[in-house]
Amino acid sequence: MVAFDELNEAYQKALQTLPERCREVFVLKRTGLSQREISEKLDISEKTVENQMKKALKMLRDALRDYTVLSMLLIPYL
Repeated sequence: MVAFDELNEAYQKALQTLPERCREVFVLKRTGLSQREISEKLDISEKTVENQMKKALKMLRDALRDYTVLSMLLIPYL
């Protein structure tokens, strides 16, 4: 699917623009680790994990804003 490929490419690019720690927390969360597990693994507070996730999600939402409608159309097919 061309539209999915385009959205995925935009997501990957947006992910690379995140600050290193922010991206690290986001990727670990996506692997299924809990906030506590991430904080222990990275030796940071759970509040820092929470703040980094909020920052990552906001930055990704902003970067992918133009793809919102496209992603809503694709979700039923994923």
